[in-house]
Order: sequence, then C-alpha cells, then structure tokens
Amino acid sequence: MHNRIEFDEEIEIGYINIFNKNYHYEIEETEELEVNAFLNLDIDRKQKIVGIEVFEEEALRLKGAKGEKEIFKETSNGYSFRIANKEVLSKYSFNGLDFCFSKEDYTGFIGLDIVDVEKYPADYVL
Repeated sequence: MHNRIEFDEEIEIGYINIFNKNYHYEIEETEELEVNAFLNLDIDRKQKIVGIEVFEEEALRLKGAKGEKEIFKETSNGYSFRIANKEVLSKYSFNGLDFCFSKEDYTGFIGLDIVDVEKYPADYVL
C-alpha cells in the first residue's frame, strides 16, 4: 500500500493521492482549482482527478497526516476525507469532488468529499 498523503518538509508542499495503488493512470493535465490558487489538480486521460498538489498555508495541515495510507471514510453520500475537524463553511464542486473549506472565501482547505462514486469507485479509493 502506498502513502496517500505526502509532504515535502524542505519546500512545504503536500500531495494527496486520490486513488490507491490499484488504479493505474497517466496525468494528462494539471489545473489550478478555480477558487483557490494553492490547490493544483492532476487530471488523467479519463478526466478523473488523481491527485492534488497543495501549496503555501494550505499545505501545512497535511504535515501531520504525512504517510497516511487510508484516508477516505465511507459515508451515506460517497466517501469523505478530512485533515481537520472544522466546520465546512464553503464547498466547491469540480469533476465529481466537493472541495471543503473552513472559511467562506474558499480558503482553509480541510478535505474533500467524493460525490461521484461511479467515477471514483470504492475499489480504487478506499
């Protein structure tokens, strides 16, 4: 099993792997999340978000979760991942994922929800 959360201490950049090691992909493009410039999305040929690069202050929360292998929990609506136990004050939906933030201005990234379980099946995310 590979690490789902990575954090480079030297340059303070984090990375979240959406899929487990069973899903094979090639990154086709990297796109900045429209509402938060500190989150870059790696997207594969099937238009699935396979990973998230996290920068600046948004990345610091990942430091404590570095090395985690199982990050998603099954919910009634899909799968959920949180790096902080804070209230969600804003959400931004993109490509089958809801990005969750602790501030109304889409800052304070605290996790994401997978809402399109057909695009992101349990065999590959749990």
